[in-house]
Amino acid sequence: CPDRNITVFLFGRANGGWNLQAEIEGSPEEPMLGGYSYDSEGQVEAFDLSADGRTLAIASPFAAAPDNGVGLVRFYERANGYWSPDGVTLCPSIVERGVFGLRLTLSANGRTVAVTADRDDGVYGEPFVVVFARQNGVWTETAALHSPLYPDYTTFGNALSLSSSGARLAVGSSSYNTADTSWGAALIY
Repeated sequence: CPDRNITVFLFGRANGGWNLQAEIEGSPEEPMLGGYSYDSEGQVEAFDLSADGRTLAIASPFAAAPDNGVGLVRFYERANGYWSPDGVTLCPSIVERGVFGLRLTLSANGRTVAVTADRDDGVYGEPFVVVFARQNGVWTETAALHSPLYPDYTTFGNALSLSSSGARLAVGSSSYNTADTSWGAALIY
């Protein structure tokens, strides 16, 4: 498990300037909070902000989760220029997961989040993308998408994007062979 602590800084624009509004810090218990950077893989951001700038989803992919699994997602809300945790911690229903939250995307309306997960299976793990939706203030897991080509290709979920409403999800896979190409694919759900 990587042991680097990361801090996420939140800035807000007011009176023509940018001001620091909050610092959310990782810890030894929640390493790699918000993402990581490896030279060979580039920067991975495990946080996203709703379009109105009021909801932040941030993952700690290697943290010990409340369900005894690995990785979690927390939410923060902004009110009157101040950020605070909203008390929500998401964990997927995937058992024996090796990591949860290396990548995530939040819909513009802040009501849907898609997060990568790996079941501890094989050299690289079995990749999933887990989708949660919020209705009446309650988050519920709505899907656990699996690579249709597993175990041959394990890059399923190396890019994620949700539509504004959260009704559509694009899942990237950089190594995804079809009859026409071996350059990868974007799968739409």
